[in-house]
Amino acid sequence: MLEQETRREKDAPLRYDIRTLGDALGQAIKRYGGHAVFDTVERLRISCKRLRECADLLTHTNDEQEKARLLTETQELDQEIARIIAQCDLDTAIDVIRAFTVYFHLVNTAEQYHRIRRNLAHEANHAHTPSAVHWRL
Repeated sequence: MLEQETRREKDAPLRYDIRTLGDALGQAIKRYGGHAVFDTVERLRISCKRLRECADLLTHTNDEQEKARLLTETQELDQEIARIIAQCDLDTAIDVIRAFTVYFHLVNTAEQYHRIRRNLAHEANHAHTPSAVHWRL
């Protein structure tokens, strides 16, 4: 449990960066793509996020009633996602695809930056240890 808390603390800046970049992207989508595109992206994002949560919960539960409920919810989410996509005209679909593509590029960039930030912090914490000094000599 302590390891999870430590990991969560270390990843807090990454989550903040992703949330900030996602919010900025959302504003850009509203401004340049319109509210219809933004609403479609949000509906898909929320449904896909919940689908992933259900899949994670399914792998960790032993309660048969809970499994049945999660399976039902998963099927409903699959249908909802398919319905959202089917309702898109070609231009909206292209804009939605672009929005998700940009989002994942932003997430990847944030993760790279976070990795660099963590490496620099690790190096700063271990710069004065005897083994680090030995390797410099």
